[in-house]
Amino acid sequence: MKNLRKLFPLMIAVVAMMTFSCSEDYTDPNNLKGTTWRCTSLPAAYTVFEIEYTELKFTTTKEVEQWTKSKSEAAATKSDDIMTYTTSKNAITITKTSTFMDKTTTTTETGTIKDKTITVKVGEETFVYTKK
Repeated sequence: MKNLRKLFPLMIAVVAMMTFSCSEDYTDPNNLKGTTWRCTSLPAAYTVFEIEYTELKFTTTKEVEQWTKSKSEAAATKSDDIMTYTTSKNAITITKTSTFMDKTTTTTETGTIKDKTITVKVGEETFVYTKK
């Protein structure tokens, strides 16, 4: 019984370390749902637009919204684009459908998820989003 009392604090410490050191697996859409990811270091080509940051808000296990905050605006605004996503292992694919002047276009952006970072390639530019 004495040995058990000595081991009890050690067992509590081990359980606590295991609980708090486990990272969330964001490659699973169930874990992405309800999360927000922000990119503040925009590619050089985007400095012309004076954007402070852009965010990805994963609203469901299939849908994502893009929000953008320009330096001249008080709050971020939601994009009108319809965006869906899928994940496979650590890869993420975002499909964006845009309508402009009665013309609808669909683009696909691919990226990777690693820990609390999502890296997305948009054309020749790379956006790095960090979980908020």
